Amino acid sequence: MTRTPLTRRKFVGATALTVLASATVARARDLGVTIAEQPLSSWRIGLVQSAPWDIDPTRLQEDTTRNLERMLETIAREGRECDWLAFNDCPLTGRSASIVPTSTQIQALRTIAQQHACALSFGYGAERRAMLIPADGTDVQSGPLVTLNGRRIAIVSTAQSDADITGALHKGAEALLIMGSGPNIVSTRVSDVATSLHVPRLHISAACDTYVPGHTHDWLGGTRACDARGRTLGHVAHADETVLQVQLLFDV
Repeated sequence: MTRTPLTRRKFVGATALTVLASATVARARDLGVTIAEQPLSSWRIGLVQSAPWDIDPTRLQEDTTRNLERMLETIAREGRECDWLAFNDCPLTGRSASIVPTSTQIQALRTIAQQHACALSFGYGAERRAMLIPADGTDVQSGPLVTLNGRRIAIVSTAQSDADITGALHKGAEALLIMGSGPNIVSTRVSDVATSLHVPRLHISAACDTYVPGHTHDWLGGTRACDARGRTLGHVAHADETVLQVQLLFDV
């Protein structure tokens, strides 16, 4: 099966950024344990900064198949290196508010998630609703609040209001993932609430690509991961396609 290349610049998986948070390692030492002793507390997370390819309603099947193939290609390349591969809010259905993933598409993603032992998440549809596909074959979950490896994770979009995002945090989220595909400004209020609740914050943007008419590198792109104290674990400042890999240690 031939898969469509990600972009004309190609996916730079070979140069994906890998960051180990020294602060979280220090926290593990304070607890008298090692990362290896906490396989469910130390996660390898890949934040996939890929360009949004929108759907032409007159080519619905062709375009959604193209986007699914791009996702499968990325998972096949990066999945074995990650416990959780998080896409932005429009990798499969574009920025359409009405298109939702089909059961066939979901099953294809479930299959590859199990093959690579890597959970998957992405957004779609109105307000970029979140979908989480666990790696263990359990039921697919819908956001904003999901459970992954026994942890409660809030997965939201910059299309949602600050109140919706902070509401998910106050419902017991142990980490916050914010997806975006526009001028991805994460408000100071959201950041302050996450830091006050000691919640790690992950922000994955869409990349900018020449296939998106009118968009510039300043409008899209920029991905960041912060620990529970708000300190940056890794940052992608550019708008090219890449994967930011971070290792996140949760408090036990």
